[in-house]
Amino acid sequence: MPAVVGRVEGLNETLTYLKRFDEDALKAMNKELYGVMRGLVADARSLAPTVSPMSGWAEPTNGEWGTRLLFDPRAIKTGIRSKIGTVRQKDSNTKERAYLLINANPAGAIYETAGRKTQGKGKNGKHFIRQIENDSGIVVVGKQGRIAWKAVYEKRTEVADKMKRIVDREIDRINGKLAA
Repeated sequence: MPAVVGRVEGLNETLTYLKRFDEDALKAMNKELYGVMRGLVADARSLAPTVSPMSGWAEPTNGEWGTRLLFDPRAIKTGIRSKIGTVRQKDSNTKERAYLLINANPAGAIYETAGRKTQGKGKNGKHFIRQIENDSGIVVVGKQGRIAWKAVYEKRTEVADKMKRIVDREIDRINGKLAA
């Protein structure tokens, strides 16, 4: 954990300072930031598929996927949520904290990310990814997901600005205290 002395800069240091010295302010800031994310969660949930892109994915089996990875549209919608997590910075081993839009449902996570690393191994894998791409209309490139990316894309500048203002306001408040 970095030492917090002198001046606070960035989200990581702000969260560290607040966690150590001002839990109430941390809760208030997170509540505001999650409020901004609430609209994105609602948008993403509205974009979630209402039926399985593959007919067999919605039926329980005794196979390797069993019922844990069963495609349940309601569970996929409720699995979409925001959270604070860490992300690795591009071309670096540095990890930064960030507010993320995720799908915590296992089948939803598969729908969201299938095709990120490969376009499928073997005929069945390629067909599976192609079906999801046809259903969503999105080919996953890099670390983007399908539902989350689509929900955030149009509003990304507006959301980033709102969140930056909240964090910057807190940084200014902390630095004012540290300077006193």
